[in-house]
Amino acid sequence: MLIDEVEILRENLNDTMKWISLTKSGVILMKYLLDDFYQACLYFIGKAYARASGLTSDDSVSLEELDRVLRQSGAEQIIHRLLGEGFIVYRGNNRYVINYLRLKEVLEAIEEYARYSKII
Repeated sequence: MLIDEVEILRENLNDTMKWISLTKSGVILMKYLLDDFYQACLYFIGKAYARASGLTSDDSVSLEELDRVLRQSGAEQIIHRLLGEGFIVYRGNNRYVINYLRLKEVLEAIEEYARYSKII
């Protein structure tokens, strides 16, 4: 079965725009300061949108790249948790991507966390 990643991103655009913005150079801007796990989720989502928008050629994230984005938690621990939740998938060459088939669920988890934490 083939999936249309761009269509999935299009369907979730309004929910995504609540959390992130992209600059013309492809930099992902977070609109809220969240727990590192959810920040990582948003970073993966931002990479997907940056690629779909033609701002970058790659939607994958390396462990080292994620480590630079996170404030406190170790990237390796976050990667294992994201894999365990099924929110990301391993692409190969030590790179990971958002699980497009679960994008809506990831965004719902972020929303639930933010509401519970009274961030929004």
